[in-house]
Amino acid sequence: RETFLVAELRDPQTWETIFLVEEGAIRPLSMPSVVNRTVLPVTDGERVYTYVIGNREPDFATASPGRQGTVNSGMRIAAFSFDGREEETITDSTPLVEPRGLYASPNGQFLAFFLDDRKSDNTELWVYDTVTRTKRVSVESLSRPVVDGPYFAFDGSFLLRAGDRLLAGSPRRTGVDILPITFSGSAVRWDAGVARSPDGQRVVLVEETGDERTKVTHVREYGMNA
Repeated sequence: RETFLVAELRDPQTWETIFLVEEGAIRPLSMPSVVNRTVLPVTDGERVYTYVIGNREPDFATASPGRQGTVNSGMRIAAFSFDGREEETITDSTPLVEPRGLYASPNGQFLAFFLDDRKSDNTELWVYDTVTRTKRVSVESLSRPVVDGPYFAFDGSFLLRAGDRLLAGSPRRTGVDILPITFSGSAVRWDAGVARSPDGQRVVLVEETGDERTKVTHVREYGMNA
């Protein structure tokens, strides 16, 4: 069935209310106050996934006698039922890593997020399977300042920009392929997304040229060089 979310914004950076659109009917969702309203939730058609402030449970591993443990004040990704009940923590903050971003494949089966190293610019891309409810690292050893994406295809395969390289990956394996493609990276509108042809031999990008008064937007198709 066709199910998706729409947001009513409080301001350009914050949403006020999330609505569930299901089979043409629309209704507001009741989300708890701990939900981070600066990140838009996503859905797989069965549950809502979003960022939450703080841990769900105390960390008993760090607890001393007579205390319940230390609660991490960072962000975590959690799954909620459509009635607002928290069902699962997908990933948590730790003293070493912090989750960032939340992306869903068009078929709803895969979610992607980054785990940023708190002490460096290194990051990893992780993928969560909403069917099996398992997660795995998909891309290791990325550098945060020059990463855009992932850009999902319907089957869950994705493209990822890392510096001047365009990478192709799959949620079913760890590692990526470097696409043999050359483009003008400074002109690409990465926020507009990237698409790959069904045969995998062409990539479509949006580019902008000119200054503020003469800006021109182009949709360009690139073929593989190798």
